[in-house]
Amino acid sequence: MPLQRSGSYEHGALYCIHPAGGLSWCYSSMTKYLPGDFPVWGTQARGVLSPDQQPASLEVMARDYLAEIRKVHRGGPLHIVGWSLGGMVAQVLVAIAHEEDFPIGTVALLDAYPSEAESNIEHPPYEDAISSVLAMAGLEDDVLSGQFTSAALAEALTEHASPMAGLSSDTIDALLVTYLNTAKILREYAHPVLETDVLFFSALKAGVGKDHNPNEWLPYIGGELKEIGIDCTHREMTQPGPMSLIGPAIAREVLR
Repeated sequence: MPLQRSGSYEHGALYCIHPAGGLSWCYSSMTKYLPGDFPVWGTQARGVLSPDQQPASLEVMARDYLAEIRKVHRGGPLHIVGWSLGGMVAQVLVAIAHEEDFPIGTVALLDAYPSEAESNIEHPPYEDAISSVLAMAGLEDDVLSGQFTSAALAEALTEHASPMAGLSSDTIDALLVTYLNTAKILREYAHPVLETDVLFFSALKAGVGKDHNPNEWLPYIGGELKEIGIDCTHREMTQPGPMSLIGPAIAREVLR
């Protein structure tokens, strides 16, 4: 999905990998921190439109996305950003691209941690799927008043005037199915070593989990892991306030 379509690839292009729910709309504010002719694309999970077309593994998903990126990329390095579970996908995608001699630029992970960190949870609960869609909409779980159902989710999106309020019930159900599959395959995957530097943005107020630490990536990062703390929660990472810090930092990296 083009977040900012452009004819110039002088500095490459930025590709934003969706979180587990499958939509990349949450990255739309990234464009305001980049030149108007800098291409910015977002991946959308295939399962959003076709719930029965779920990838069998994280590697299958990453190779599929890289193939789609090849269709639109016109030159220069790939710059990749991934928030939450999207950061896990991003790490694998970049590792594959590196093996295929694709030029790699900036790799930015937004409060994302290796899949093995959650491997003790075999099957993610349905409530997590509901919560993930709320997170993409920038809403907290408490707007549901304890009712973790797709109907309550749709009502909350409408009541809070979310841009996602217009989604059909079938699309919402597809997002939930996509989350559950993505979370499952992430927990089954052992990450490759990524031979490049990584820019890591950590949520200082309340991260994705209290026991997580960016250093969990060290066995899988061959280059430098540079951490930047953002005074926000995990859910707030792609909201306007945090993005006013994250966006310029990424822009400086991709334009240098």
